[in-house]
Amino acid sequence: MVPTLRALELELYRALGLLEDAKKTFRVERVPLCFMADFAYASTETRRIVKNDTRSTYFLDDRGLIDAQESFYPKAPRCRYCSLKKLCAGLYMLDEYYSSEELCPVFMSPDNIKLRILGRIK
Repeated sequence: MVPTLRALELELYRALGLLEDAKKTFRVERVPLCFMADFAYASTETRRIVKNDTRSTYFLDDRGLIDAQESFYPKAPRCRYCSLKKLCAGLYMLDEYYSSEELCPVFMSPDNIKLRILGRIK
């Protein structure tokens, strides 16, 4: 059984809060920003977008070389209303592993996320 995003939301929030309180560095992959808005600066995909990182990744399995832009995922129709849509990489395996029905727009300024990723604010 594949877990829902809602099932991981609270525990992810608690874990990331503990790491942040302990002043630890951490990153999160494949979680859309609507499920980690308070920790959006820790999204590897968002960091890649903000920093305009164009490095590709070479996987040792059948995927081989993956272009940096190919690491982004589809978005649900409701994502078009989200203020973080330009910083969010979307949802991995949309409507295969995870339901687009779980996604919801976030209405917060992306500016502080960008500044934190660029090291201009803490």
